[in-house]
Amino acid sequence: MNYIDINSTEERKIINLLEMGFKNIVLLGQYSYSKSQVELEMHQHTDMLEICFLETGSQYYKVGSEMFLLKGGDILLTPPNIVHGTSGFPEEKGKLFWMIIKIPKNNLQLLNLTSLESEIIINRLLDLKIKHYKGSPNIKKTLSSIFLLSNKKNDMYNKIEIGNNIMRFLLDVIHYGEKVSERSISADVEFCCRY
Repeated sequence: MNYIDINSTEERKIINLLEMGFKNIVLLGQYSYSKSQVELEMHQHTDMLEICFLETGSQYYKVGSEMFLLKGGDILLTPPNIVHGTSGFPEEKGKLFWMIIKIPKNNLQLLNLTSLESEIIINRLLDLKIKHYKGSPNIKKTLSSIFLLSNKKNDMYNKIEIGNNIMRFLLDVIHYGEKVSERSISADVEFCCRY
């Protein structure tokens, strides 16, 4: 049930960010499906946070006991150690990015941040009250840049650019998550509006 797929295919590209030297940023994946696929089995990531950004299409995900319908432009956070998957639904046609971040127990360090800075970023992500919300078109641009840069020459300048894009993504996830959390409408009204 504990599962991390690091194998790329024609339709699923995965960058192993740990191998590239990024502290506790495990991977960035992207699928681009032209037709529905089999379901994503229910699984969990021990001590890891997963952030999904659906660029196009729609997708059902179950996280713990909650069911979510993602539409193009949506972000979904799966907290550490929570079982999640498509729960019998196929992986639908569309484009989706996902990033997995390891949450170590002590001396947490992300990218080139200090332990204190890393703790602030992780706590802001984990403290988001709403786990499913609308992102921004800029997020797609940021994540696509990471894929483009990962295909270029592996030098220090390139690594700095990738690291900055990862940080931009995490800050955007926090920004849009906190922005939607500040709204005064209830979750039921939000669901009705989305429907």
